[in-house]
Amino acid sequence: EPASLERMAFPLPDKPSVAVLPFDNMTGDPKQDYFVDGITGGIITMLAKVPQLFVSARNSTSSYKGKPVPVSQVAEELGVRYVLEGSVQRSKDRIRLNAQLIDALTGHHVWAERYDRELSDILVVQDQIAEEVVAALEVVLTEGEQRRVRRAETSNPEAYDYYVRARQTYLNFTEADILQARKLWLKAFELDPQYAGALASVGYSHAMAVLSGWSDDPAQDLKQARAYAEQSLAIDDTNPDAYALMGRLALFDREHQQAVEYAQRAVELSPSHADNTALLGLFLSYAGRHAEALQAMNRAMRLAPHYPNWYSGIVGAAKRFQGNLDEAINAFEQERDRTPNSPRPYIWLASTYAEAGREEAARTAAEELLARNPNFSIKQFAKFQAWKNPEDLERLVDGLRKAGLPE
Repeated sequence: EPASLERMAFPLPDKPSVAVLPFDNMTGDPKQDYFVDGITGGIITMLAKVPQLFVSARNSTSSYKGKPVPVSQVAEELGVRYVLEGSVQRSKDRIRLNAQLIDALTGHHVWAERYDRELSDILVVQDQIAEEVVAALEVVLTEGEQRRVRRAETSNPEAYDYYVRARQTYLNFTEADILQARKLWLKAFELDPQYAGALASVGYSHAMAVLSGWSDDPAQDLKQARAYAEQSLAIDDTNPDAYALMGRLALFDREHQQAVEYAQRAVELSPSHADNTALLGLFLSYAGRHAEALQAMNRAMRLAPHYPNWYSGIVGAAKRFQGNLDEAINAFEQERDRTPNSPRPYIWLASTYAEAGREEAARTAAEELLARNPNFSIKQFAKFQAWKNPEDLERLVDGLRKAGLPE
């Protein structure tokens, strides 16, 4: 059944828009999910670099994994015209892959292809699918865009396998899993010393250890994160994730303009990368440019309608500092409802409720925060806040005091 423009959750973009559904794992072995998901992610990554396309984010399309959802429903919920779906069959040394691109507004196939290749050709097949989708959508790339989109991060299938296994592990976001992912990414780099993406990911694991409070030596972890990011860019200066990591590190150093510029470069290199667009929003907000931050977040949330909970926190902070307390509270409550065990939304809710004069709600949020983090102190929290405008931090801290949280 064709999709309906009237039922679209969002107006269609003014350029070809596509969602890549998780490819079906036809191996009969759930342990191969990471491999099949890696193929889907690789295709999304390549298409996201094409400035003439609008590509729904992986963290939104992944919500359809394993569900028999009609193509028309996917198109209407994500606000896209085209949907790419496929399946993967992997044997010991061969791979069979089917892919088809569907125009959801007509219900017709635009392009379809079958591949039966040696397993070692998996990276070539990914490239071919992305290129043929671009061609089917009648997108014409400049010579420079063609080089950037086609530039494979590795030609080593074994290194690639370690990379996608690491990413699957990393997404569990526990301390043990992030450390295990780091080992796997380092193994990928050992197999291919030109694997820039693996290096950037190792750097991210060090930064995440600091951000999550798991690091025994934050200064050393940040030093290593920077070294890996710089080494990644020395190998491939078009790697968007390395620039995003450099932006995070610049923010640690209170270099707000530098952080924004790194994030802008990351988005320029991969315009449909929702998480990097959200990071740009985060850095803009820290820089005191809250209106611009909300513009970036609107785009990130359009790319990822099923966006991660941390997007809501960025929106809430920007609205809070603009003085839109009710809208800020709505955003923080949404983050709280989606991650009820996280202390972070309660910090912001306690402060914002207090500023809005909702004293009882502020005290309740403060109690919920201390139940999740009994060692919370305003002084320790403020120490790691990088807001450029002193008045932003002062308002945040003043609200925490009014909510009754300990100094």
